[in-house]
Amino acid sequence: MNLRDSGESSQSVSDPGETSPILGPEGELEPRRRGDFLLWLCASAFFTYDIFARLQLIVILLELLVNFETDPATVGTLFGSAWFWAYALLQIPVGWFFDTIRPYRVVALFSGLSKKLE
Repeated sequence: MNLRDSGESSQSVSDPGETSPILGPEGELEPRRRGDFLLWLCASAFFTYDIFARLQLIVILLELLVNFETDPATVGTLFGSAWFWAYALLQIPVGWFFDTIRPYRVVALFSGLSKKLE
């Protein structure tokens, strides 16, 4: 017995003439969904950039060890805690920005700001 015979409805069973809520009638992304995808793509690019920025510390590790006369564990602890505290302190203000200003504007603002601070 399939779902159509039993009278039950399910979202997996769809009418063949029905269009997708994500895709428009011609099969392309709706403008709103296209903007969501671009926002996701931009945020993913900044996340990837952040990973590479963290890896750059390995390049200067020897200079940090010599200049600060310390061991690798201490340097790792200092920079690891700096990343943690920066993220922890910015969670509430950035969340407030996302809630009030809208995600598109926040990503544009912070991407411009990060480019300016480079």
